[in-house]
Amino acid sequence: MQKEREIPDVPEVKEVIAVDPPRIDRDKCTRCMKCVDACSFDALKLTSTLRSVDEIFTEVMKDALFYESSGGGFTVSGGEPLMHPDMTLSLLKRAKKEGLHTVLDTTGFANWNTIKSILKYVDLVLLDIKQLDNEKHKKWTGVSNRLILENAKKLAECNTKMRLRLPIVHSVNFWDLQYPKDIVTFAKPLGDSVIGIDLLPFHSFAAKKTNNLGEKRYFDHFPNIFKEEVEDYKKIISKGGPWQTTIGGLIGVQQNEK
Repeated sequence: MQKEREIPDVPEVKEVIAVDPPRIDRDKCTRCMKCVDACSFDALKLTSTLRSVDEIFTEVMKDALFYESSGGGFTVSGGEPLMHPDMTLSLLKRAKKEGLHTVLDTTGFANWNTIKSILKYVDLVLLDIKQLDNEKHKKWTGVSNRLILENAKKLAECNTKMRLRLPIVHSVNFWDLQYPKDIVTFAKPLGDSVIGIDLLPFHSFAAKKTNNLGEKRYFDHFPNIFKEEVEDYKKIISKGGPWQTTIGGLIGVQQNEK
């Protein structure tokens, strides 16, 4: 990093000197945010704030007319919202009190009792299914998928409406047409609960954020996947059941698309 300073007695001439910037030890970080105040280079900024449920819904309800005209509503996502079950429950309760359609976006990796306690306040679950093969799931996520798949079946038993969300990533489940076939086999017994299946091709848009957070970037060298490259997946899944199939999810998609 470089910094300018004026040379004494010659103010019109500036000297460029090298400055070793302060560095953050992420392993010791407690998120106290004192580093933001201490940073004289303005390189650190506070990008989130703590808010109460009331404060959140003061903002949310400013768009109430938009929700009514568009059919939209309130989505709790993350991170993983089920890691904060009390706050998630409070938000969903308040959303239903305000008459909003509610969505829970989750990996499903949570205790069933936690999920069950909030279901009465959820209209739709967006459920990630990253891999059906348990060993591959453990390799790429660090955990087994058995709890996730079991929770999907329990959600169906409760007649909860779901959209299965399928991240498509090189080396994980791309160039493997058996994967969409296996998804169909898994989704069929879930019955009418599965109203949609969304293919989510990998992209590197979050790489800069990950770097700024000082986190490991496992997928740095993984290429982006484009819509055209997963059309075969979409065809297989579309033919497999009555659900709506999309590439990218519901943004800008007609509800009656098959």
